[in-house]
Amino acid sequence: MFNQTIITGEFSFSGQGTPERPRIWVRLGESNIAPTCQLTSPVDGTIYNQGSPVHMSAVAIDQTGKITRVEFYDGPTKIGEDLTYPYTFEYSNVPSGARSLRAKAIDHHEAMTFSNTAGITVTGGVPSIRVVSPADQSTLYDPDTIVIVAEIDKSYVDNVRQRLPFLKDLRLI
Repeated sequence: MFNQTIITGEFSFSGQGTPERPRIWVRLGESNIAPTCQLTSPVDGTIYNQGSPVHMSAVAIDQTGKITRVEFYDGPTKIGEDLTYPYTFEYSNVPSGARSLRAKAIDHHEAMTFSNTAGITVTGGVPSIRVVSPADQSTLYDPDTIVIVAEIDKSYVDNVRQRLPFLKDLRLI
């Protein structure tokens, strides 16, 4: 019986030799190292308005071969890919809310690495505001105190002000 150390590469065993001293031919091949990947855009913490595209870009390097593609993700969902440098993707129709974006570099041997994650927030777009009181076409008498009540679309309000300012002739009232 003999001990053998396994080395990464291609091996072939010859039928020649003795059981005590088998002949082993070892051809060491180039081992594949997974590529590196860094998401360079968007910047973590960026806030976008709904409807605005999000430009994504990544830098991917493979020391032992070639990058075949870079895939772009929103959470676990693949949203696009680029096959050539510079690796970019324009993310359109981004759903509102907190998003977790990253890229994945894949090399010629299908080794892969995920990039850093950029957390962004997409706000709900233009708010819908409705004046509830006073009712449309109401008659108001001077010196009545006028109480104005308005509602704002809840899908827009997340971390936005809880007070809605009113203006008359471009002056805060």
